Amino acid sequence: MNSEIPNNQGLYIGKVLDCNKKTKRLKMILENTLKKGDGINLGGGTIGRIIKNGEITTIGYKGDLIELDFVGEAKRGQVVFKTSDSELIDRVQATFKQDKELIKNDVDAKISIKLGENPVLTISDTKGNSAKVVGDKIVEKAMKVALSKEKIETQLQKMGNTPYLLRNLEIDLDDNISLPISILNQMRRDCIEALDEERVKIKNRSYKNKVVKYNPTKVRRDNKESLSVKVKNLEQLRETLECGIETIYYEDVRTLDEAIVMSHKYNTKLVYSTPRIIRYKEYSQLNKAKESGINSVQVGSWGPIDYFKDKELNIDYYLNAFNSETVNYFKEVGANTLCLSQELNIYEIKETLKYTDMDIEGVVYGYTPLMITEYCPMGVVVRDCKKDKRVAKCKESTYALKDFKDEKYRVSQDIFCRSTIYNSKVTCMLDNLEELNEIGINILRLDFTLEDGEMVRKVIQAYQEVLNNDYKLGLKATKLYNELDDRGVCAGHYYRGVE
Repeated sequence: MNSEIPNNQGLYIGKVLDCNKKTKRLKMILENTLKKGDGINLGGGTIGRIIKNGEITTIGYKGDLIELDFVGEAKRGQVVFKTSDSELIDRVQATFKQDKELIKNDVDAKISIKLGENPVLTISDTKGNSAKVVGDKIVEKAMKVALSKEKIETQLQKMGNTPYLLRNLEIDLDDNISLPISILNQMRRDCIEALDEERVKIKNRSYKNKVVKYNPTKVRRDNKESLSVKVKNLEQLRETLECGIETIYYEDVRTLDEAIVMSHKYNTKLVYSTPRIIRYKEYSQLNKAKESGINSVQVGSWGPIDYFKDKELNIDYYLNAFNSETVNYFKEVGANTLCLSQELNIYEIKETLKYTDMDIEGVVYGYTPLMITEYCPMGVVVRDCKKDKRVAKCKESTYALKDFKDEKYRVSQDIFCRSTIYNSKVTCMLDNLEELNEIGINILRLDFTLEDGEMVRKVIQAYQEVLNNDYKLGLKATKLYNELDDRGVCAGHYYRGVE
C-alpha cells in the first residue's frame, strides 16, 4: 500500500540513471529482477530486450547495470516500478487456459474379457459412485496376436483431461483372445461419462412428506430504557464511570485488571468484550480475562461462547442475530443481552422483537466497522513497528484511509494486530431514541472507538439528557448533534436496511 497514491504502483526495481533520446536507451541499476515481457510504469507496454555489458539478454538481476530500449520521457532519479511479471502471468494463465483438469480423483477399474461374451468395464470412485458399460463386440479367439494385460492397462490408464486418475485395475482375461483397441477406448470413454453423471446425483437424501408449520408466540416486552457503553481504553472507561453508566463493555485485556479495580469503586458492572476474530493459538492471550474476577463477557464469535462458558454471556452484533429464532436460541444457551445485527432496519427489528422478551441492545452512537483485515495499513507509515502494543507507534496517533472524495475512514488495531476500518460517518440516533424504544430496543448502546475522554463525556451526557428529558434534545444534545453533523452523521441501516 502506498500512503501517497491510492492505485497499484508495482514492485520497486530501481531509479533511472540516464535516458538518451538519440539512442532511445534508458539506463538503470536493478534493485530487483527484471525479465523480458515484464511491464514497468514508464512508457507503457512491456520490456523487449535487456542489454547488459553490451550483450542482449532476457533477464537482469539485482545489482546489474542494464539498458532498455525506451521511447518516451524519463528523468534522472525517477523511480521505476515493475507493474507486471511475465513469468507469473504465464503460470497463472496455464491454470485456466488449458483444457485440462488439474485436480484428480482416484478411481478403481475392473474389466472382464471372456471368450464368446461381451466385455464388461466397471469404474468406481472413492465415494461409492460406480459406472458399468458393456462393449458392443463379442470377444473372439485370436487369429494372430492375442490381447495382453499390459495392452489393456495401457489403454485404460489414458484418462487424459478427465478429473480421474486410475489407482487400481483388476483384469479378468481369457487366454488367446482378441478385441479391437478401439472397443477398449470407447468403453473407457463411455464408462467415464457414465461415472460423471453418477457423481452429479445427490444420494442418501431423506425427504419429509409433511407441511412444516411455524406459529411463534408473541410476547409483551418491558420497554424501560437504559444506556450501555462500549470502550477501548482506560481513559474512555474513566469518563464513562464518572457519568454513572451502569453497564460498560471493555475491550483491552491487557489493562483489564486495572479496569476491574476502577469499576468496583463506582459499583459498576464491567463486561469484558472479546476480539471479533480469535484463532486457536490466540486464546492463550485471553486467559487473563478468564481467570480474572470478571463475571460477564461479551462475545462476537462462536469460539468464545464455549471458552467462557462459565461466565455470563452477552451477544454482540458480530454474530448477526437477524430474527427472533436466533435471539431466542441465544437466550436458551444462557445469554443475558443481545445486540441486534446492524443490517436490520426498524421495520424488521419491530417484527423480530414481537416474539422475544430478551433484553435487546441497539447501537445508537458509534463508527460502524466496515472491514477487518490482517493487513496493517499503519505499517506503511510506521516502518519500525515491532507489534509490541506497549510501545507501538500506531497507538500514538489517529490513522485513517482517505478515498477520492476525501472521506476519512479511521483505523484501529486489536491485540493481535488486526486492523478494523470504520465508517467515515458516525451513527448518531439522538433524535430517534423514542422510536427505537417503541419498537422494542430497551438498551441503547454507545460504542466508542478512537474518541478522547472529553468527547466520550460529551456524547454520554447528551444521550442522558435526551432520556431524562422525555426524548427531547436539550442544550447539550443539540450542541453535540450540530458538532457531529458538521463532520458527517448517518443513521446506520435503521431506515434503509441492506440490499
